[in-house]
Formats: sequence, C-alpha cells, structure tokens
Amino acid sequence: MADDNEDHYFGLTPIDQIMPRGYTRMAFCFPFASDDPVPAIEALQQAHKAAIARFPFMAGTVALSRDGGEHTGRLEVRYNNHDVDEAQVFVKKLEPPEFPHTYEELKSMGMPPSKLAGPLISPLPDFPDATKSCPVMALQANFLPGGLILAVSTHRNVTDAAGTAVFLYALRQSLETHGDTPINLPEFSDDKLRLLLTPGLPHTSPLHEHPEYTLDTDVVAVSSPGAQAGDGSDLRQDNPTDEETQYLNQGKIFVLSAEKIESLKTYLGKRASEKQSVEEAMNRNHRPVVVTTDDALCALVWVFVTRARALYLTTLQSESPDEELSSSLSLSVSIRGHIQPPIPAFYVGASVVYSQATLPVKILLGADGAGLSIDAREYSVPSSAASALTQCAIQIRQAVDRVTPSHVRSLISLCHSTADIRDLQVNARCAGGPDVLITSWSDLDLSEGQWLIPGIGNDGNVEFIRKPWSRQDGAMILMPRIDHSSPGADNDDDGDGLEVLIQLRTEAMVRLEQDVSFMSYVTKVIE
Repeated sequence: MADDNEDHYFGLTPIDQIMPRGYTRMAFCFPFASDDPVPAIEALQQAHKAAIARFPFMAGTVALSRDGGEHTGRLEVRYNNHDVDEAQVFVKKLEPPEFPHTYEELKSMGMPPSKLAGPLISPLPDFPDATKSCPVMALQANFLPGGLILAVSTHRNVTDAAGTAVFLYALRQSLETHGDTPINLPEFSDDKLRLLLTPGLPHTSPLHEHPEYTLDTDVVAVSSPGAQAGDGSDLRQDNPTDEETQYLNQGKIFVLSAEKIESLKTYLGKRASEKQSVEEAMNRNHRPVVVTTDDALCALVWVFVTRARALYLTTLQSESPDEELSSSLSLSVSIRGHIQPPIPAFYVGASVVYSQATLPVKILLGADGAGLSIDAREYSVPSSAASALTQCAIQIRQAVDRVTPSHVRSLISLCHSTADIRDLQVNARCAGGPDVLITSWSDLDLSEGQWLIPGIGNDGNVEFIRKPWSRQDGAMILMPRIDHSSPGADNDDDGDGLEVLIQLRTEAMVRLEQDVSFMSYVTKVIE
C-alpha cells in the first residue's frame, strides 16, 4: 500500500542555488475597518490552503541536498502531504505596549519601515541558519487598530520576488472564489519546469567571464552591522531599537518626483545618444542606448550614494594609493525573455541573475559639467553631476544588455563546475565598501489586483508595500509603484512619487540628506 505521506524531493536549479541564502520579505499594508478579524482570518486561511494546493512545495522546507550537500552546498526542497495539509497563515495581534501605533498614525507617517521591525511582523528572519533546514515560505496576518499588515517571507533559493508575485496572484484569486474554483494558471510540474534552467554550455565557463560573481569568500556582499569579511551575513534579526544598528546603519525610503525622474531619463537618453554618435564612427557595432526609468533611478542612486560615502572612500583609496579605486553597481536582472526556451510567466522559481556596471570612483565624484552641448539645467539635472550620471546610465544599460541567452547558459556552466556552490557569491563590496547592490520590485505588479479580504478598506487595494525594517549597507530596492494621491489633490502632491529604499551607514545617510542636488529630486523621506 502506498504511503499517503510520502516525502517529495526536488533539486534546485543552478540559478536558484547562487541566490543569496535568505528570505525575500514583503509587507502589504491595508486599512481594516472591522472590529472582528475572524472572517478575514478564515478567508485568508481558506485562500492560503488553495494556493498551497496549487504550489505544494511552498509548504515544504529547503535543506542541504541528501546527495553530498554538506560538501557541495547544493540545496533541495522537501515536502509531504502532512506539510501541505498543515500549512496555515500565522496570525498576530499588534497592540501596546509591544506596538503602540494605530494604522492611521503609520499611514500619516508614510508607513515608515522603522516601525515595522522584522521579528515583530514576520515569523522568519532575513537570514536563517544556513546549516539547518528552514521553511520555504511563511505568511503572517498582523492586525493592529484600524489596519492589517500581511507579511510574506519566501526563501530566495526557491523563489524570487517575481515568483512570489505569482504565488500572491494565486492567493488573490482564491480569495475571490473562496478557494472553491481552480486557480487560473496553467497546470505544470514545477520540478520539471526547473529543468529549463539546468543545461549550461557544452564547455566550462571561466570565472573571468562573469565578474559580477566571485569565489573570494572574503567578500561581504550584503551584511548586517559588525560582520567581518569572510563571515557573510550574521544571524541576528533586524531590530531598529538596537543601539549598535542605529549607530552604524540606517534604512530610509526616499520618495522621488516622478516628473523629475522622467526629465532625468529624457536628458540621459539624449546625452547617451550624443556620446554614442561620436563613438559610432569608430565602432559600427554600437547598440542604441535606450535609458529606462529604472536606469535613471539606478544612475541617480549610484552617483549620489558614492558622493555621500566620499569621506571613507578617500580613506580606502589612501590605503591602496597605487590602485585606482572603482565602484560597482550590481543589478538583479530578470532572465525571463533572456533565455531559450522561454520561461513561462507563471514560473515560480528564481529567475534573476546579477549583472555589473563598474566605473572609477573619481568619475562618480567628478564635477565635470562644463562644455555640454545639451544644457542640463533645462532638464533640472545638476550640472555638477551631469557627466557622471550619463556615464552611469550608459554602463547600467550595457550591463543589462549583457544578460543574453548565451550569458545565462555560461553562468549555469560556471555553477556546474563550482565544487562548493556556496563559494560563488555576488561580487559586491557593499558593507563598508564602494559598491552598491540594487534590486527592483517596481515592475512586478505587486500592487495590482484586489484583495477580497473581509473587513479591509481602500476597495481591497493595497495602500503600502514595505520591506520590514532592515540595515544592509549598500543594498537598495526600487519599490513597487503605488499611486498614493487622492482625488482632487494638488499637482505637486507626491502621490505619484517613485519610492526607493536606501540603506547606508549613518554618516553617509546624513551626507546624502544634506546633498542639495540629490534632495532636489526628493519629495519625502520616510524613516
């Protein structure tokens, strides 16, 4: 007789394996008008069960592979029918003295991440103990006076932000149908679908073809305060009341004027075309530079964060006077649409790789705004940063364009040839270094669709999406775009602003907020 609780296992793709080992954490914030949370809890539990039934591995655990995982670092997913049947939404009531705020108070402050401590609203930390098995995901409903904060945590080595968005789409569909109607997604076997991202090239790819990654375990890509080179990210949970954290690092959301960013994008596109027209005579293979909104945002952050770090970057340069100090921007780039056969839109596994743009720090700090044929002032672009911003935008677009099908397959080959996959890390010296790492949630439709949860307001639409408070120096997120403006609001209202989470050491954050040129783009700072 077959075992009704048979264990299921499947290995993860090389792209899954090289993601930073931790959780993607999101908090979806809604007004909640009902005095009785029970109907909302029951609806969420029912919808969650339906979504888990569609993606049963999300109820499982991720652990080192049974086939030599202790030595190779490879991970696998494990789950059984009991895991699926017992999967549920965690529920918590936030109230004084632990949580002294109402939803309206938080809303009036712009839903500050510093009030949303990870351990308070999320059942899982940013970085779990990598030596132990841990849940693939967790969902926690936090009820506070006048509000509901739905915290979602998904393991980066199993799914990414785009995959999380697919799962949440299934959850919203189940809320609409009370879990009674099949979810409107194509049927597929996830473990077989992951085979699309397993084959590499027929030959081994050398590391120098992928400077965005490194086998140098002394590189600390993204770490918490006090982490030393080689330690990676420590296991302490993020807590905004921790004195050491407050002293060392800060994380704030900067709301940038959409109109000014659009103007910056136009300017950078014209400057890039102007610069390219000169180079085309020497190189006919130049591809047209098309600057996107995200390119403009990334260029702006890269330039002005580097300038805010100038004091300690000067110290780093003085320690190695014979070597030119460079800064790299590591970008997460979706490989959907960049690989053959194509990855379906409903794929839930990790589908991002990192690409890298690099420039000498002296260019990022340089104030070369003289002799420009296109007047930066016409586009409200600071002339002191015009040249640096243009070069950044060009490098960023080239980095994104490098992610081709052959590039992805080459990276997969590199993964296959790496004995211990844990040694292959993102080559980003963010913590206390000159580099920046940017992830984008801006194009994932996370704010789309209604959440038909009994008792919530705003017509079932999410009001804010936040990452629970964190403190990772040099790690930035382009946040989902939500229109916060109200009918009849003034044109200068910041409802259409573009939110960027910026995390820096405290002294650099202070200098960033004192930079008049950068702050000319900022309509609001949310701490």
